[in-house]
Amino acid sequence: DEPAPIWCLCKRCEILSQEEPEEFWQGVEQFNQGQFYACHDTLEALWMEATEPEKTFYQGVLQIAVGLYHLGNSNWHGAVILLGEGIKRLDKYP
Repeated sequence: DEPAPIWCLCKRCEILSQEEPEEFWQGVEQFNQGQFYACHDTLEALWMEATEPEKTFYQGVLQIAVGLYHLGNSNWHGAVILLGEGIKRLDKYP
């Protein structure tokens, strides 16, 4: 067995207050496969339509995904900024 990638998102997020849309799980799968920009594209539409607490959660995941995308392209400055912002947004969730 290979260990799970360090960036794996949980398969069950208790902070979400409603049934998760299919696009959410597509974004989780893209994130887990390291397809960070595709994850951003998938989750962005959900983020724009969401209300709290989902809106902040989606934004945090989006920022972390794009931060990891920047990290993979050696854009250290962009990675640090977006990873920090994303972590800050997700910090309030269990």
